[in-house]
Amino acid sequence: MKLLGIVGSLRKDSVNKKAMKAFQEELPAGSEVEYADISLSYL
Repeated sequence: MKLLGIVGSLRKDSVNKKAMKAFQEELPAGSEVEYADISLSYL
């Protein structure tokens, strides 16, 4: 199973990113997660 995790925040230490990483650790074997970071880092 392939999943896309979309995260983004103006804060450097994003809670959403941490939650997505914790979610990835709980996935069944053979699952993949790719992250799309939509943070506005140029602000």
